[in-house]
Amino acid sequence: MFIKPKHDSVLSHVILLFAILFFTPQIILGEIQLPSVIGSHMVIQQHRPIVLWGVAEPDETIAVNFGDQTVKTQADASGRWKLALEAVSANSEPASMTISGSRSPALTLVDILVGEVWLCSGQS
Repeated sequence: MFIKPKHDSVLSHVILLFAILFFTPQIILGEIQLPSVIGSHMVIQQHRPIVLWGVAEPDETIAVNFGDQTVKTQADASGRWKLALEAVSANSEPASMTISGSRSPALTLVDILVGEVWLCSGQS
């Protein structure tokens, strides 16, 4: 016969609270989140607008600085944001990009190259 502990309700609440705090630190800390395809060491296609997107605090102003361009946008009510930088030519020296929010710490992406991006696949 299984005896249910009296503190099962308290324990489940503690586990739920821990899961919320452990798995959602970005919401608590107010950090800007980027998709995994946007980050340091990336290559950006030359001669095409550079589209960036992510999640921040709702209604937060987001600014992106890359080369001589600075573009701003505002996150919507759910925190989603998207912007486009003007197309740039290829570079041979790595560049950096800063993404900052009005209420979040800035992110600096490093070692970014602009050039030709090719996706290849095949069968061997």
